[in-house]
Amino acid sequence: MQSSLSGSLAFSVVEESLIRYARKKLTTNCKIIIMSVDPLKTLADMASEAHARIQSTHEHINPVVEVRRGMRDAGIPADAMTIDCLRTRRRITLILHDEQPGKLLYQFITIDEEVGEGFKSVDMADVSAETLFEWMQEYFG
Repeated sequence: MQSSLSGSLAFSVVEESLIRYARKKLTTNCKIIIMSVDPLKTLADMASEAHARIQSTHEHINPVVEVRRGMRDAGIPADAMTIDCLRTRRRITLILHDEQPGKLLYQFITIDEEVGEGFKSVDMADVSAETLFEWMQEYFG
């Protein structure tokens, strides 16, 4: 389907159409879940939820979550997030790279290490607050 609308406006029109269709077809017992268009916001929301849960479950972990825009400022088309545990000096580095849409790159390192080449990749659709919670619990625990 072609449109003379700008990309974001076209997406909004399609999104609204999908919402209207879903509301007509779904029963009242169903939920409509729409992911944010901004994967960084989606990831930040998941990290916030996982952070709150890890703090309430494991008081000794107390991770520090930071969104880093330095890569983008340096001309690299990517956003980064770090989740640090100061007690264990361990870090989970998460990268959303524009050239790999729909993927989350991640690496488990220490705070003192430089990020290396050993990034793993997972589909963003397979990542949830539960995923981040489990990573923190297992790596920082």
